[in-house]
Amino acid sequence: MTCTSCVAHVEDGLRSVPGVLNVNVDLAAGRAKVEMILGSVTIADLRHAVEDVGYEVPDVGDSSEELVDREQEREREKRGLVSKLASIRKRRLNG
Repeated sequence: MTCTSCVAHVEDGLRSVPGVLNVNVDLAAGRAKVEMILGSVTIADLRHAVEDVGYEVPDVGDSSEELVDREQEREREKRGLVSKLASIRKRRLNG
């Protein structure tokens, strides 16, 4: 990818995959952030979408299961942080 037109092509290709909710391609980093319905989209689906619009995809080395595991871990971390913040706030109000 070398220009904003390339970014638009890749974003459109990824958005065409059923189950993809949102796409943001970073030209400088050469990466895409894809929000999707977990379990409905595979890495292969995303790879094919990008290749179908004429771009190469480097091997990311992740399976869908690993991505799901990482997302679930992030969610657990967020819930733990929210719980800790609520506890701190509660102590301040009572303290």
